[in-house]
Amino acid sequence: MNYKEELKNKLEQLKDIDGFPIGTDEDILELSNPPYFTPCPNPFIKDFIEKNGEKYNQATDAYKCLPYTDDIDTNKNDRLTNAHSYHTKSPWHAIQQYIEHYTEKGEIVLDCFSGSGMTGIAAQKSGRKAILSDLSPIASFLTYNYNFSTSSDRFMTQVGKIIDEVDNELNWMTKTKHSDGREGRINSILYSEHFNCPQCSHEFILWDTAVDFVNGKMHDEFNCSSCDATLKRKDCEKSKHIYFDNILNKEIESVKISPVEILYVIDEKRYKKKPDQADFDLIEKINSTPIPDWFPLIPFMQIGERWGDTWRAGVHFGLTHLHHFYSRRNLHFLSKIYAKITDLSDLELKHKLQITFNSFLLRASKKAILAVNYYFHGGGGYIATISGNMYIPSLFFEVEILEQFKTRAKKINEINKSDFSLENCIVSTQSATDYSNIPTNSIDYIFVDPPFGENLMYSELNFLYEAWIKVLTNNSKEAIINKTQNKALNQYNTLMLNSYKELFRVLKPNRWITIEYHNSKSAIWNGLQEALTKSGFVIAHTSVLKNKGGSFVINVSPNSVANDLIINAYKPSEQFLTNFVANAGHNVEIEFIEGLLSSLPIQPMLERTEKMLYSKMIAYYLLKGYQINYDARSFYEMLYQNFIEQDGYWFTSNQINSYADFKKSHNVEELGQGKQESLLFFIVDERSALIWLESFLSNPKSFSDISTAFNKLSNIQGDEVPDLKVLLEENFVFDGSIYRKPSSNEEKLRAIDKRNRTLKREFESLLVEAENSRTKMRKVRKEAIVYGFEEAYRSKKYSDILTIGNKLHKSIIENSPEISEFIEIAEIQAEGLA
Repeated sequence: MNYKEELKNKLEQLKDIDGFPIGTDEDILELSNPPYFTPCPNPFIKDFIEKNGEKYNQATDAYKCLPYTDDIDTNKNDRLTNAHSYHTKSPWHAIQQYIEHYTEKGEIVLDCFSGSGMTGIAAQKSGRKAILSDLSPIASFLTYNYNFSTSSDRFMTQVGKIIDEVDNELNWMTKTKHSDGREGRINSILYSEHFNCPQCSHEFILWDTAVDFVNGKMHDEFNCSSCDATLKRKDCEKSKHIYFDNILNKEIESVKISPVEILYVIDEKRYKKKPDQADFDLIEKINSTPIPDWFPLIPFMQIGERWGDTWRAGVHFGLTHLHHFYSRRNLHFLSKIYAKITDLSDLELKHKLQITFNSFLLRASKKAILAVNYYFHGGGGYIATISGNMYIPSLFFEVEILEQFKTRAKKINEINKSDFSLENCIVSTQSATDYSNIPTNSIDYIFVDPPFGENLMYSELNFLYEAWIKVLTNNSKEAIINKTQNKALNQYNTLMLNSYKELFRVLKPNRWITIEYHNSKSAIWNGLQEALTKSGFVIAHTSVLKNKGGSFVINVSPNSVANDLIINAYKPSEQFLTNFVANAGHNVEIEFIEGLLSSLPIQPMLERTEKMLYSKMIAYYLLKGYQINYDARSFYEMLYQNFIEQDGYWFTSNQINSYADFKKSHNVEELGQGKQESLLFFIVDERSALIWLESFLSNPKSFSDISTAFNKLSNIQGDEVPDLKVLLEENFVFDGSIYRKPSSNEEKLRAIDKRNRTLKREFESLLVEAENSRTKMRKVRKEAIVYGFEEAYRSKKYSDILTIGNKLHKSIIENSPEISEFIEIAEIQAEGLA
């Protein structure tokens, strides 16, 4: 089959799939290597699945797996990972451990936010197959290049040939004169911005004025050389000048810069010098010399001025087009190298060289920042790049391009030494909101490291790379929070929800999805959990991505740990899904809890506590829009009648013996105070406080002991939680001088009834306040609101939910997914009843 011709014939229909990139048909076809890689939605994925996958059959499916809870190797500093400087990389070593846990050899793994392609590497290292996609053409192109190997010798030979040819044509641009008249080769040139003194308007070069050359450091404060005023850089305005841009053929006003030091080599010995007149003359000659080869002549983000959320007025003044991010000398070298690469007829070799070229574009730009301490004192590289933004430093380097090409080629060649095969992966460029080219129930496991809110502005950051390959991100479906794109939290959450719905559809029943999470904002965390549950997944286990030391219990607050969080969720069985939909959730509650408990590790963990089980069931029913038939009391009775409780954790009858074996193997009689050091837990609200107390009071304790331990872990914000003593009196039993957990079913039910009466009174009080108040309520007891909303939802009193919801401050709603969802559903129901 002529795959490229087949792709050409399908392009028009592929344009209907979300995320089809921006580019001409010719450029998309030129960059493609079908069936393995397409910089557009890949129409050959179904063929890949038919060839490598096993069709799902409910009758014969025997898959069973618990979430992964062992230690994780998160080493990112290996030569393979560092081959390219892409701004995000998940550690493939960690992904490999998840893949090997959840799948068997030959099974198919999906990553729809593939970034640099680490999931593909992990899959190939594990003997699995991978479907990899990303909205960004440069990300999918990088993913593809990371996941196949070409001849190492042939690759390096071609690199050497290109370097020699370009050097022969352009080496006149790299010459400088030593003090004795000998000719040196420029290694790099340091540039400095000009500033104006706010006191006397005197123009000065930052490098000359703010640097202490004797001690080798940059001063935070320095004196104006004209009026002697003490200055700080942030108080000084950058100097502007007008120059003629002979590429755009018009005058441009921009920040004034000057070369201040030249680093050069003679006979392998390094020297520094201030530019002399000959150097300035050479720069002028280079700037006036036309560039004969193609380069991207394009407004940044196809907008120009104020291109996006990474644009800064004080940094990007006059930087409207892509070529403004490069010195003219470097643009000559880059365009010449790229012309040599694109002339090659060997497609795979050309692609490997294109991604090599791509890998040093950031360092070749004006983003190459000076590391002052290393520059003067050694001990490390003095040229650095800061990824994740488009910041142009006031002191930047013009680096030597051919040396960068050679250095990066050696790193990229590590991929060629890894023996990766295109037969094991297929790569697509599309939005995760539309996987119409992937069949339902066809994927064995999903690992994703998705975009989180406004962490990174991917399409803006990637434009620097994508302009060179002539295929750009279509960011209409880009899942980020971005003012320029008019995307706030709601738009981001909707895009992520639609993505998870597609992932739920293509994943086989009973299988797992793992999400790597790294964002400290609770609104993003809550939105993620809501989107997963709404799409149909059941979140079974959340853990910390870390190197050493497992944890039995961990809190699910993103603010509580510095490490990334790992979320493991599963798609319920086909039988459960059928029953759940057919009965609108009615009388399926026991089956839901049994499925959840059966999917959890048989060990002490948050997810096995009564409150977490109740919370997960309520969330699942609520987000599916089904009637909630259980309150806290009847839910406990259901647990008591159908499952087994031990040490505050619930198990199925098939699990209780395994739990006893677990405790025996860990030398734990019961999970009491002696085990608390093993529990990674933080108290951030009333619910987490009660869960912690349930665990801590496995053995009765005095108030003093409880208070001391509680205060060490407590970091409550945004929730009006009663005093510790009140929590204890409402939910536990005071027995002489100690507090203990209820020891019988009757005691437990009395405690639940007592708590419910209190929450009911508080909710009724809040309802009266909301009906009469003109201001938003900022301080509320969230558990009272959730309790009242549950009761109102059950009795269809949607107006009560909306009365309070309309008076709650938006921060309360954003940071509580339960409260937010009750309000959203009440709004829908109220409109339907109107």
